[in-house]
Amino acid sequence: MTIFAGQILVSGCGVIGAILIATNSTCKVKINNKYLKSSCEISNGVMFEKLTVINTDSVGTPNDYIVTERFQIYNSDFSGKNKPSIKKLYFNKINDTYKWVADTVNIHYKVKGRRREIISSDKFMGNSNSQFISKSNKFELCPIQFAKDTWYNIKITDARLSKTLLYVDKLNVFHVHQFDSGSSPI
Repeated sequence: MTIFAGQILVSGCGVIGAILIATNSTCKVKINNKYLKSSCEISNGVMFEKLTVINTDSVGTPNDYIVTERFQIYNSDFSGKNKPSIKKLYFNKINDTYKWVADTVNIHYKVKGRRREIISSDKFMGNSNSQFISKSNKFELCPIQFAKDTWYNIKITDARLSKTLLYVDKLNVFHVHQFDSGSSPI
């Protein structure tokens, strides 16, 4: 009887562990005109790229586009002391030690599988592939307004996310298209 009870206990723990792993294997991202919220930690900040779409794939998401504007929120406290676990960033409110930066660019991308390739660029991208905006004024509030009938590429540093796209429709409704990487954070 104790062997059987032990098997149930062990298998029950295995089920609970599997549920916990499955629960943490995806990131859920919500964006509206007030904030970005993620079930994953976004302490490293987020970059937004405004897209001029040239072509879409079979499901209607951009696969050939030009990035024209970029704006990013990042933690300006580099000491590491004040790096809270954050899951929500506001566009029109101050976000503690987080600052906004923005720039304009002209970078043509084509999506190839899960990656995108630079076709042409007006700026030298170096090895970072446009991950950071380095030369910009710092802003307390988001310096860019989301445009209607426009696509945005969202970069959140999390291994679980392959890519996140945002489409703001003509009625100013935000539609998040999220593509998981299949990687687990564990």
